[in-house]
Amino acid sequence: MKIFTLLQFIAFTRSKKCTEVEIYDQKYCLIQFTLKEYMEFSGVKTINQYQRNKFIKLFYSFQKTEPLISHFDDAHFQSILTFPYIDIQKQTNSWVVKLAISKLLSNYPYPFAFPNTFLTYKNVYDLQIKLKLVEAIVTVPLEKVFYVEVFLQRFNLSTSKKTTIKKNIVEIFSQLQVAGIIKNHYRLIKKFEQVEQVNALTHLLVGQASRIYFYENI
Repeated sequence: MKIFTLLQFIAFTRSKKCTEVEIYDQKYCLIQFTLKEYMEFSGVKTINQYQRNKFIKLFYSFQKTEPLISHFDDAHFQSILTFPYIDIQKQTNSWVVKLAISKLLSNYPYPFAFPNTFLTYKNVYDLQIKLKLVEAIVTVPLEKVFYVEVFLQRFNLSTSKKTTIKKNIVEIFSQLQVAGIIKNHYRLIKKFEQVEQVNALTHLLVGQASRIYFYENI
């Protein structure tokens, strides 16, 4: 969840004006926005005090993110923070957020090649599917794997609900395919290690597979 919200937030910051500052040899972006702007970007339809406090705590949690680069030896120590400065204040009728974000992170291209549909989620199952696929895609080999049987076994759900989740898996794979991130080729490993290769998924095929191998476009 934290990885997802961090990627979501970084994608949001890219739409904001960056005032570049430098601390020694490290560059940072100073950005400013209202809390309401980010909440709406995140898909929050009802803005109340509970939601506002939740998002304020989220911003401060970003400062606990591990340093991007750390170096330590007998002669040198260096640690580059992702968010060295965060300030949230109420101004008139709005909560205004000011922060500094490392340009090493804000300029990192890979995660933001994902479709815009990956920046929000419909429910916890939709979120978990997207997280698992992001984890799979960022691995080094061009052949990726989604352990569909293990994923579905995590949830104690009715047959109809599992069917809905399988259709959601198909939809998300389709979004990645349309965005050109993955190829329209899948290798399904079924029961007894039977192999089937297809160009498109269906929820029935997903239900028959223990693993789905797919391939990144380069």
